[in-house]
Amino acid sequence: MKIETVNIKNELKKIKKKKRKPSRRKTMRNNNDLARNWMIKNGYEEIWLKPHTRFLDMVWKENVGTNHIQVLKYQAQDLWNCFDGIAWFKGKLVFLAIGDRWKKIDEIEKFTIGKSGFNILMLKVNKKKEVEIRLWEK
Repeated sequence: MKIETVNIKNELKKIKKKKRKPSRRKTMRNNNDLARNWMIKNGYEEIWLKPHTRFLDMVWKENVGTNHIQVLKYQAQDLWNCFDGIAWFKGKLVFLAIGDRWKKIDEIEKFTIGKSGFNILMLKVNKKKEVEIRLWEK
């Protein structure tokens, strides 16, 4: 009977571990950090990012119908389900939308109908960890 000795360290090196994809939460935090640093370097002040939790905020809005005025109520995780935060830039209020994809433009434009006096800054962090921007001035 022959007994074989095995070096465990060498055997473990042979087994390749799969790299795990970072969680959505970790990706979101990293993107927010990159976007926040970009905004600070470019003169944005008093940056506030809304924390995402499992609790939703209630939003009430007036819906003007044909015959009567109706009050609608809905739940939102972001600010009005569009924005991730607020900042100031040269004395003007700026709503922030941050992500790894562009937000839906029609939702943002629908929000801006009848409103003025603010800007909207959309920041996209691409796979190369570069920040791309789109800016609306209202």
